[in-house]
Amino acid sequence: MNFHLNYLPPKLEFELTHQSNLLLIGSCFSTNISKLLQEDGFMVDVNPFGVTYNPISIFQQLEYIKNCSEYDQKLFLKTTDGVFHYQAHSSINSDNEENLNFFINQIIKKFNQKLKRSDYLIITFGSAYYYTLNDSAVANCHKQPSKLFQKKLFELNDTTQFANYIAAIKEFNPNLKIIFTVSPVLHLKDGLEENFISKSTLRLLIEMLVKKFPSFCYYFPSYELVNFDLRDYRFYKDDLAHPNDQAIDYVYDKFKTVCCSIETLKIAKEINSLSKLKQHIVLNPDGKNLHLKKIEALTRELVLKYPYLNL
Repeated sequence: MNFHLNYLPPKLEFELTHQSNLLLIGSCFSTNISKLLQEDGFMVDVNPFGVTYNPISIFQQLEYIKNCSEYDQKLFLKTTDGVFHYQAHSSINSDNEENLNFFINQIIKKFNQKLKRSDYLIITFGSAYYYTLNDSAVANCHKQPSKLFQKKLFELNDTTQFANYIAAIKEFNPNLKIIFTVSPVLHLKDGLEENFISKSTLRLLIEMLVKKFPSFCYYFPSYELVNFDLRDYRFYKDDLAHPNDQAIDYVYDKFKTVCCSIETLKIAKEINSLSKLKQHIVLNPDGKNLHLKKIEALTRELVLKYPYLNL
């Protein structure tokens, strides 16, 4: 008896390796997947400006990185908790505007080089709804009064701006391949029907971009794997909105299967053993030295077998 589809997406037209440079940007699902990629030894950078959900803000962030330009000075926010920027997550903050501006500019410079060297850019859209402040799209409202913002659903009747973003990124890094996905996280605060409209809009946007740029843009069905393959609330956390670890592992395994060779999967499994060993907490003081020696021995073994690994 089958309790779910066990759907395997088609193999993608490339193969990730441990020598590939990956940059992930978008929703909290990007953060979850990046953690698993890192545990398997892949070279990963994720969300330079923190978790971001809507495509407009995600592409704006990529534009700042690509152009190495300064963030909009008008969108700084000073509160009793510190200084924030409306085009970045609340985790990006400081005690004054000057320091935050310097910090953000350092992020932009750093990720300008990372985007230039990346082999794969993985973009996870979370919601087609976005908020504007004085006609400027914001990535985060920083818990400010809702009356300050306008909530909007972006229209699909003009996707030119998104196509232009993609073309400009490809010109900046001609070797780049872009993998789009839609976060399986349900945005129930928007409403159940509205969440479905939002995810459908995102899926249609991606389909348009993949069809326009078929030589380097691809889609991976994270949303479908959780909501139409597993299709059961036992794969969600208690809030019934966020996929649990079991669901995330399931999606990640499918991702590796369609993106990696058998040899790469074998190496990833070996590196994962090292990652788990490092994460293990030894309470017995007498066992700590033995534990460290095991880590050192396994690290040496892997480096000898695979000299290109960054362990």
